[in-house]
Amino acid sequence: MSRLASFVLLLALSGLRTMAAESADALLQQGRLQDAERALEVRVRAAPGDAAAQHQLGRLLLRRREYEAAIPFLAKAAELQPENAAYQFHHGAACVQQADTLGKTLRALGMARRGRAAMEKAVALEPDNVEFHEGLVEFYLRAPGIVGGGLDKARAQAENLRRLDPRAGTIALAMVRLRAKEPEAAFSLYEAWLAQAPEDYQILYLTGRAAADTGLQLENGAAALRHCLQLAPPPRAVNHATVNFHLARILQQQGDLEGARAAYRAALDQEPAHAAAEAALKALD
Repeated sequence: MSRLASFVLLLALSGLRTMAAESADALLQQGRLQDAERALEVRVRAAPGDAAAQHQLGRLLLRRREYEAAIPFLAKAAELQPENAAYQFHHGAACVQQADTLGKTLRALGMARRGRAAMEKAVALEPDNVEFHEGLVEFYLRAPGIVGGGLDKARAQAENLRRLDPRAGTIALAMVRLRAKEPEAAFSLYEAWLAQAPEDYQILYLTGRAAADTGLQLENGAAALRHCLQLAPPPRAVNHATVNFHLARILQQQGDLEGARAAYRAALDQEPAHAAAEAALKALD
């Protein structure tokens, strides 16, 4: 191939990569996920060293819970840019999610350890990132000690988070207390927060959920959930159907079966596919 032909081919490939990049970004903004995925596949094939494209494609697959397919792209992005904290964290989170699907196998243990290491690296790279600390708290709480989990680690991470973001840290520390079978300590954390922010939808919900789960402070929990129902759910918060479901659980524990039926029905009116509410209502009837 002549130098001129090589130069023309190089220009053409460069143009295709640029067009694919622009197309994928525009499609993502429009919510056209399948079209964006195809554009990103073109972009990755044309420029395998493009860490951003590898990361975007992995994240798209992750949204569909296709962990097996997503991890190689997320891992490649993290390999290409090892100092990018977000790339490390998303690679780690995907590995942990994949481990959850593998059962009690050696592969699951390896995947969980790999995920933990990547998430810990993300926190080390970006120690002020609240999301990264929250992810590690959840990992330490859920994972067995053999892969690096543990209550002490979760508690320490939650305390670090609390210094960065008092609200997020309160939620994380209450989770730790509940897992450690110290429910009254968790209720105290929620109560202290609500004293300064009585309209906090999520903390109200968590108070009620903890009451339903533990059978403690049922009156307080029911009041918190009823308060939730008077507020509009903020973005990414549980909906009113879920609030009604846990209110029904509390009422059932209090012996108010008619009230429980009404709350379960309200949950189903708000979310007809709420399987747990449907099953609970059938059991009551």
